[in-house]
Amino acid sequence: MPNPLGINGTAPKNPPSDDVLKEALLKYTRQGQSREDQLTSLRKDFGLSALRKEKIRLNIPTVRTQKLTVDELTQAVINEVEKDTTMSCGPDFIKDQLRLKMLASSALRMGSVGFSIYGYKDKYTDFVLLLKVYPDVRTSGAGGHIFLDFVEETGYIPIQLTTDKGSEEVGWAYAFMSVLREIYALAPVIQAELDDFVQWWNNHRVRHQHEKIMPSGHVPSHAMDYPELFGGLDCRIKIPPEAIADLREQLETEEGPKSDFQAWPGLTEEFNLCASEVYVAIGEPGIKLANTWDVFVQMAMEFMTPPINKPVLATITHLKSDCCPILEAGVITPEILYMWRRACQKYLKNCKERTADDLVSFVADEMREPILEKWYMASQTRIDALKLDAYISELGTLVLEKGWEGKMRRKVLGAKMTLGQKFADWAYDIQNVNAILSQAAPTFAVANPELKNILDAGLTATLQADLDTEPVLSTELNAWISEVKGRDDRLKFETGRMQELIDAQPARSSPKGKLSLAERLSSPKPSLASRLTAPPAKDTNLKCPPLTDAEKVLLDLHDGCRRCRKFYIGHRTLNCDGDFPDAATYRTLTQADAVAQAVARGKTLWVKREPAAVRTPKNILDADYEESDSDRDGWELDI
Repeated sequence: MPNPLGINGTAPKNPPSDDVLKEALLKYTRQGQSREDQLTSLRKDFGLSALRKEKIRLNIPTVRTQKLTVDELTQAVINEVEKDTTMSCGPDFIKDQLRLKMLASSALRMGSVGFSIYGYKDKYTDFVLLLKVYPDVRTSGAGGHIFLDFVEETGYIPIQLTTDKGSEEVGWAYAFMSVLREIYALAPVIQAELDDFVQWWNNHRVRHQHEKIMPSGHVPSHAMDYPELFGGLDCRIKIPPEAIADLREQLETEEGPKSDFQAWPGLTEEFNLCASEVYVAIGEPGIKLANTWDVFVQMAMEFMTPPINKPVLATITHLKSDCCPILEAGVITPEILYMWRRACQKYLKNCKERTADDLVSFVADEMREPILEKWYMASQTRIDALKLDAYISELGTLVLEKGWEGKMRRKVLGAKMTLGQKFADWAYDIQNVNAILSQAAPTFAVANPELKNILDAGLTATLQADLDTEPVLSTELNAWISEVKGRDDRLKFETGRMQELIDAQPARSSPKGKLSLAERLSSPKPSLASRLTAPPAKDTNLKCPPLTDAEKVLLDLHDGCRRCRKFYIGHRTLNCDGDFPDAATYRTLTQADAVAQAVARGKTLWVKREPAAVRTPKNILDADYEESDSDRDGWELDI
């Protein structure tokens, strides 16, 4: 007799993938389950019973079958022994890898900034559900956000939650320098140790107690996954993510955002950037609990070291165009050298007494940097005989750093316009940098067509979108820059005008009052039956319907505004100071409305006539309007 439900008397199987099965078997091993417990878990999770076969096939290690070398085993023991600075722990402690003693050192408290460790632990199974380090666990807002973090991470809430009346706050050393917040180095290390401890605790075997009513001699994660094996029930209540988001929104409204309670004091964006630079400066050492203090001391020493004074850049003094310019003392950059060249050329052009042959003898004598004065005095006769180009070239070789050409070229190639920056300022700056390269290092300069493409690629997204909609026709660089500048100016004007209108617009509706968190929790939602039988709610905040395509054409044809939706009003949407029509009394716009408003305002009604082959009589508002004989093009009709 055929068996439609199975094969050879057995139901069809749906075995898991190797990745899923391997992860499950590794979890059983981490939990230290016995062979019987592993078989039970395998049957419950996947309906399989060939434990030994699957473990061999997937190469699942056990405590006794790990293929570790002697060196690896020795190093693992050394790593644990190094953490025991007092050498007070025996082999059992090392074997169990208990890290509680390390966390106990955090009981020291020196200063106003501490580390508060907050956790949730299931009493029946001993399973640690959450263990986190927080900057604040005392205020009601902080406690609310921590609880929602717990619900968010686990997806459940317990039937019963037991807490103490206060909150312990565990502090770490707050050292001699208040500006260097220890949070920068210690908070991630503490959290990493807490994560390791949770992983170990949930997979270690609890000591057996004969008189204990709840489970003992078990692995917490095993009891949490399979409570029925220990005579228990899964009492967790599944909470959907949207409910958590709703509660957090209400909590943020009443108490403040989560970031206000979980931000470490003093750890600002500016300090974080500065500390990151110091961390890179000391070589980015790996941070572990054993070396955290050493890293902290290194960073503190860097902060305490007086900053090296930044070099003072040279300046150019040129009070009158026909007077010799002066190069003041300071560091000379390619930009300053270019400005010095320009000042010398300007002096040559405006001073009738100077010639190209004697120019260098005058300008070189006005260099105030000591090393340049020595250079000039050592070879004055030779330098005085140089032309300006040769003088500038030799001066650049003397004062500019090696490889400056490549740095300036990369500055041009990677140019990006920042948000809010004027296009003209940005484009001319890049052009000037490229001009310096053209004169001092022509092989590194970028040709105008390539420079145009670089500028085009570096535009802001808004300006690029405008150019994509209406491409610039100019191909020559300066003409292209001029046209794009006009587009950028127009966009900035429109943005500013729109912002003015938004700022001037009064608030359209007052914020809706929200129930408190307690009221929302105590007010049950209506049942499905009541919602189905209840009459539809009235919309007290009606919105004006959007314009149809026909209405848009009608408004545009009759000098109308798409905001207040009036004809011949004398303004457009961007400069409209009015509001949308009342939704309760609004009706679709027609040609009759345009005629009526044109008559009321004494305007000329504009009507588009059809070609003669398809022309139909115009009947506007069923009134007798006759077209003028001179209106042969069909565009104007006087009323």
